[in-house]
Amino acid sequence: MRIDFRCLGIICLLWLPTLAWAKPVVLPGWESWRVHYVSADGRVVDTGQDNISHSEGQGIALLLAAAAGDRATFEQVWNWTRAHLQIRNDALFAWRWDPRENRVTDNNNASDGDLLIAWGLLRGAERFNVPGWREEARKVLVEVRNKLLRVVDDGLVILPGENGFELATGRVLNLSYWVFPAFPDFAQVDHSPDWARLRDTGLSYLAKIRLGRWGLPPDWLSDVPPGTSASGFKPWFGYDAVRIPLYLKWAGLASAERMAPFISYWHYFDGARFVPAWTNLNDNSVDSFNAAPGILGVRSWVLGAAVAPPMPIAGEDYYSAALRMLTWLAANPTGHP
Repeated sequence: MRIDFRCLGIICLLWLPTLAWAKPVVLPGWESWRVHYVSADGRVVDTGQDNISHSEGQGIALLLAAAAGDRATFEQVWNWTRAHLQIRNDALFAWRWDPRENRVTDNNNASDGDLLIAWGLLRGAERFNVPGWREEARKVLVEVRNKLLRVVDDGLVILPGENGFELATGRVLNLSYWVFPAFPDFAQVDHSPDWARLRDTGLSYLAKIRLGRWGLPPDWLSDVPPGTSASGFKPWFGYDAVRIPLYLKWAGLASAERMAPFISYWHYFDGARFVPAWTNLNDNSVDSFNAAPGILGVRSWVLGAAVAPPMPIAGEDYYSAALRMLTWLAANPTGHP
């Protein structure tokens, strides 16, 4: 473990907003979310992607169960995750499990899922007073630092997965994988300045990467040339990048300058018949259908509206419902509007 004592001051600053999770939180909609998307054995079902399960969903369920004080569901989700996804030769998680084959169908990890699971374990450890989960989270974080962080001129970036994202043409990155509100908790348990450096690099990238008429970041970007949409991916601000303003605001990093592109984009559709789910950053075209409730919920909070309690919506898919739950939690960390 590398500890740069010159950076301990930064780490101490990062500690300040942590560990409010030990207090009871009222989480509207949790029981419905649990019933609709968490199976009896703790598998989180992505109803929008052929009912697969993935590390991202397991991590989100851990966060929500910890917030709701639902220890039984927390333990079910963690036990399923550990048994079915933590099957690599390290502490990271295979990202995709397919019920049609009853097995993992892609052993590569997804770093956002790894980070969300680690964050969920830390919050569960505090909420339910189980120190062992804190140690499990620390092991995941050490593996993330050792296998997924890369030094760049600006500082540190995180690969979306161990394999497939370092190409001859440059690295492929995803800024929505920077889970900004989790980094203070990570610094506290892992005692590494890397989390502060990763945060700062992510903020630096967001300041420089302004594409399309609204100056938005893409879902997937390449670092060669710096700040361009990644080849082979749709050049969209869409389903991934919508998490960026959510995480910024959740982390207390939502300065006027950082939020300006998102506010400009979403305000453009005030009074329109619908708000699109994505915009193409190459030609400024937009989706021709209304965004799902989860994206609309992020939009509403970013534009300054109060976040409505995430009550059930008939037919809503997993990701949209998860976004609404996370947005409410970010806006009401103590459980009160």
